[in-house]
Amino acid sequence: MAGLSAGCFLSKSSSVAILERESHAGTQSSGRSAAVFIESYENYTVSGLTMDSKDFFLDPPKGFSDHALMRRRGGLSLVGEGEERLAEEFLELWSQRCPSLKVIDKEEALSRVPSLKSGAFVHGIFDPELYDIDVNELLAGFSRSIRQNKGELFFDFSIRKFGFDEKRWLVDGAKQSITGSIIINAAGAWANEIASLAKVDRCPIVPCRRTALTVQSDERSKSWPMVHTLSKGLYFKPEAGDLLISPQDETEFAAVDAFPDEIDVATAIDRFESVCSYPVRSVKRAWAGLRTLAPDRVPVIGPSNRNPHFIWLAAQGGFGVQTAPALGKTIAGFLLDAKEIPTEMRADRFEDYVR
Repeated sequence: MAGLSAGCFLSKSSSVAILERESHAGTQSSGRSAAVFIESYENYTVSGLTMDSKDFFLDPPKGFSDHALMRRRGGLSLVGEGEERLAEEFLELWSQRCPSLKVIDKEEALSRVPSLKSGAFVHGIFDPELYDIDVNELLAGFSRSIRQNKGELFFDFSIRKFGFDEKRWLVDGAKQSITGSIIINAAGAWANEIASLAKVDRCPIVPCRRTALTVQSDERSKSWPMVHTLSKGLYFKPEAGDLLISPQDETEFAAVDAFPDEIDVATAIDRFESVCSYPVRSVKRAWAGLRTLAPDRVPVIGPSNRNPHFIWLAAQGGFGVQTAPALGKTIAGFLLDAKEIPTEMRADRFEDYVR
């Protein structure tokens, strides 16, 4: 997603080629995401990127999409017994930045999600500014914009090797080669593999597996907000007529096409049924995706320590979709207008990393 966003903004005044190993965009993390817009997410850096993306989502450029990119869902955090202090700390951290956050009592929480078990939580925190994001519409809009600006997208492109002559890159694929002055490494879980092929320093980023599943639902849950536990062990939300459930696992994993572990699926169901009286009779679909994280849970953006022609756009964790417009603009501003990349996101902040 971030790579397409950067390509979209760069293609307005530059020649752009998107090299995708899969047969279509969004096969890996982007297409497997719960895809929500949450302003009080992770840390202030991620939150800032999210807020900077909001106008684009709510009012995209003319012709970018055929339908709205976001729809208001609302979010409900369940505060369990013994978590009252954790809830206070959460509000202390986020209330000024996100003034619409509000504490709601058990009665209001049950009115929003009647299937909640009243004994499973003490009270809730409601976020009216949580939105569902239409990932397919966003991917299609970025791709369409790139093509309209004469950019090219190459699918099923498997990179064999890189060459660099101090001015231009040569990227050899199985069927053809591409040349360019700049490489943007937006390979997600495979970002360090691309760095190694390009003979630049790797970064301390780690792919982590996240599991999700859908179960059959009915009209009762269609209007529910996204619900998650404050302790970050469960979330669920309506999804295309079903309920999407995740145990919010984050297991370090190799950069592969990830599949769900039966234990994680069972954990998700157990946690869901512990807070919700809605019985899970069968799993319609289960899957896993890889989210890649830096130690500080902040994106890794900008030129490599040793080669300014190699640009990192990695470590978007679980926030790559909701921050994509802002990250794309950041990369375009850096390459086209020499704008500074914020220090806290720069790739060279890991210059002391032992490889």
